Amino acid sequence: MEGRTITTKTKLHFAALPKEYAGLCALLMPRPIHDAAEYANISEITDAMALWQDDFTPDQRDNFDLLCSLMEHHDHEHVRWPKVSVRVRLQHLLTESQMTAA
Repeated sequence: MEGRTITTKTKLHFAALPKEYAGLCALLMPRPIHDAAEYANISEITDAMALWQDDFTPDQRDNFDLLCSLMEHHDHEHVRWPKVSVRVRLQHLLTESQMTAA
């Protein structure tokens, strides 16, 4: 499945995800991320799980944490974030929050 995105005709829902670690691995084997398709595959699973973190089984928690770690490692190694001053970042946050400096 290298380089191919798993696509579903319907959006994944947390209730339909396996509760045991082996079942979660059968759905998507955790592996280092090598390309955008693999990143998208992991993102689809984590997005389906993210809102239900309080309801995780211990196996779901372990799987979710591992998938998030893989994404964080990939982002750290491969994503080039623009250099932005603290002032510009703060102004952006204020604007997004519909707030002013006052």
